[in-house]
Amino acid sequence: MRVVGVSTATVPDHADLAVLRRGPGRAGAGRAGAGRAGASRGGAGRGGARRRVRTGADGVGPDMTQTESPDAGRLETARRMAAAHTAAARDVEAFLRRLPAVPEPTHITEYATLVAREEELRAERTAALDALGLELPSLGPA
Repeated sequence: MRVVGVSTATVPDHADLAVLRRGPGRAGAGRAGAGRAGASRGGAGRGGARRRVRTGADGVGPDMTQTESPDAGRLETARRMAAAHTAAARDVEAFLRRLPAVPEPTHITEYATLVAREEELRAERTAALDALGLELPSLGPA
């Protein structure tokens, strides 16, 4: 039990609640898997989330049958580049929404920076999509 504030009231902590649920002297009794903190929620008890690690057939090393294809990595890169480009375009839009009727030199500098960032991310997005085989023919004059 732990004391809460300056009052004399006590609140059971995590370990005390487990004993109350199981009853004294019944270690391990109760729900299946109750001995593993947070097992039913996939968590690590008090410490937060726990990642599950797949192991190989021998139970020791990584599961080599679940490897990610190179295309999956390129697709994830393309998704990230598209999201970054979208965020940059939204930054330009937000800038234009707050732009005063008469821009000052600082506004012109900020706009130039935002547009340069948006164009750079667009080029990176296009390169990532080209790597996936989504090349578009030029729309300009031949």
